[in-house]
Amino acid sequence: MAGNLREGDRVRVLSIPEWLLHGLPLEDQTRLRAVKGRVVSVVKRMPHGYLWLSFPDGTEGFSLLPQDVELTQEAG
Repeated sequence: MAGNLREGDRVRVLSIPEWLLHGLPLEDQTRLRAVKGRVVSVVKRMPHGYLWLSFPDGTEGFSLLPQDVELTQEAG
């Protein structure tokens, strides 16, 4: 089902992979780690299967692979 995610879908972040955190300032790493378990929106699908996601407060964003999220019906 993860491959069928579309713009506007609400997803729960299951993991924040190390490749995303690598080389980022501590403040950014902390912000990204805090998203794990939260519900966010898919802003768009990106090349190579990545998803561009909003932060829980609605601001953009960061990318993850579909395997790092699950579709949810929660409003956030």
